Amino acid sequence: MNPSEPPESLEHRYRTLSDRLASKTPPDEVPRAPVRPVVPLKQRMTDFAALAARLWRGLEPWTRLTRVARSPWTIGIVTTLIALGFAGPFLYALALHALQIVLEAVGTPPGAYLALIGELKQTDEEKFFANVRNLALVAVGLIGLPLAIWRSWLAYQQTKTANTQAETANKQAKIAETGLIIDRFQKGAAMLDSAELSVRLAGIYALRELAMSDPNETYIMVQDLLCDFIRERSKERRPDLTKISKAKPQPGYGPFPPDLQKALETLSGLRNTVPGAKALEQAVEWRADLGNANLSGAKLSRANLSGAILEGAKLSGAKLSRANLSGAVLISANLSGANLGGANLSGAVLATANLSGANLYSANLSGAALVTTNLTGARLPEVILDDEIIVHGIWAYADTPPRNMPEAIARRLLGSRKRGEDWKAFINRMKETRPEPGGWIFESFFSPGD
Repeated sequence: MNPSEPPESLEHRYRTLSDRLASKTPPDEVPRAPVRPVVPLKQRMTDFAALAARLWRGLEPWTRLTRVARSPWTIGIVTTLIALGFAGPFLYALALHALQIVLEAVGTPPGAYLALIGELKQTDEEKFFANVRNLALVAVGLIGLPLAIWRSWLAYQQTKTANTQAETANKQAKIAETGLIIDRFQKGAAMLDSAELSVRLAGIYALRELAMSDPNETYIMVQDLLCDFIRERSKERRPDLTKISKAKPQPGYGPFPPDLQKALETLSGLRNTVPGAKALEQAVEWRADLGNANLSGAKLSRANLSGAILEGAKLSGAKLSRANLSGAVLISANLSGANLGGANLSGAVLATANLSGANLYSANLSGAALVTTNLTGARLPEVILDDEIIVHGIWAYADTPPRNMPEAIARRLLGSRKRGEDWKAFINRMKETRPEPGGWIFESFFSPGD
């Protein structure tokens, strides 16, 4: 040391530190932590997963012992302790390794420590930190994997329980809804049987609302009930004998009952307004069955009766203008005096039907079947025809022939039938005077009345 240098100068401090370091002799060999073989992390995780699976299978019977044992906190604590037990040796080795490094740093003189740091090779540092990183990852995996497995199992159980509860609730709601539907249907049906007109009308309204609220379950059921009501209720109508006169020798039935009118309107309206009504009908091959119903004088303008079964129905004087009767079965139906102006009768079966005095102005008869049909006094201006129409054995009384007959039908008209002439006698006479093309294949099946 140079005594001439100030004691607080920077050079003085450096020299003092150098003398101190030179007086200390660094050890010949610095103790190092033993180098353990590095096991790949993927292999460690695979081994641990296998151990955890075996452990879980062994613990599963135990978890069923008590409610406490099955609680999430108990399972979590046990799983954590087991994970710590497996990770104990690794954590212990890591702690010893760290402690040895700390002791080396504390017990080594500063000069020797600095010289040792300068002499360390990069490869040794990389191995050391790689071992530390691998051990840390294994420790985290050992602790976190069981917790993740437990949490996933718990979430699965909770989801399964929630789904089961939801299915049970849905079944109970469905049962309750079905019971409500049956109750509403029974009440509506009971109201239709009431002697009071207002109650019957209220029952029809209730059934309509029921069909519109849940069509998939109630539409066909309600429509069937309405058809039954119309058929049975209409049979109670009796002719009004006070209205017989020379101009009108056949008795009428008086005003059409309002409850039957409302039932017919509801039947037609539901077919037009309920979404998917046509698909529902086709799925069960349903058709409105109004066979033999007495609908004389009914107001059915623009009604949807497509495909309806109206065999033997009484529709005399009915207002059927622009009604949809496509594909309807009108065998032996009485349509005398009915207004069928603009009606859609395409594909309808009018065999032995009575159309005497009916108005068929601009009616669509495409593909219809007119077999031994009574067209006495019928008006057929501008009717729509096509090549698919079936005309066979149509006739009219001699004193009241049909008017505005299209040529396609007029040339097939059998001829004039005399008043009071028996049907068989009329057929035999027509066989002799005007043979029907194709033979008389229908004469033994149909025998129209007067």
